[in-house]
Amino acid sequence: EINEIILSFLQSGVEKKIIREDLLLLPTVFYVWSGISGIIQMASNKRDYFEDRLAMNYEDYLKFCFHSFYKSICRGATPTQEKRK
Repeated sequence: EINEIILSFLQSGVEKKIIREDLLLLPTVFYVWSGISGIIQMASNKRDYFEDRLAMNYEDYLKFCFHSFYKSICRGATPTQEKRK
């Protein structure tokens, strides 16, 4: 069911010219699913590391990752890196 939800989201985004039309949708479904779950798992497991080494708290790291991840599938956008505090 999750695959169908993600596929529907991607198709809708392509139709609305938000998501890149050059993406292969079925592989992108798994890219999205694994990306989201991987970001959450990594952030949870490495919370202290990010704070010590990256000078980012848990929420800032999640925001950075999800922003970059979204930009990777978004039409006309490239991932950007925000300035560290």
